[in-house]
Amino acid sequence: MSPHFRDLGEALEWRAKGETLRVEAWGPDALFLLGPDLLIAPVTEAGARERAVHLPAGARWTDAWTGEEHDGGRTVSVAAPLERIPLFLRDGARLPIRNRKDQA
Repeated sequence: MSPHFRDLGEALEWRAKGETLRVEAWGPDALFLLGPDLLIAPVTEAGARERAVHLPAGARWTDAWTGEEHDGGRTVSVAAPLERIPLFLRDGARLPIRNRKDQA
């Protein structure tokens, strides 16, 4: 079965790899999965430079920007400067992110 989202009004339900995850789609707790391994936590509060992110249980999550690892099933506070959106990778997934300095 392919990963997919199902609209539940104020939340989305994501199914893949035999599991179901209900995520908030709107408001300050909004987050969503893109594919099975990329958790995206947009900042929806004007002026916020950090945000709390609840990481789904049953996985180890890595901050795609800092490399810091977190156990799932808990809420972490992460930096959210204007130039980057909080991104987390499940269980060692990789996402190539290039720093602008590296592109010169």
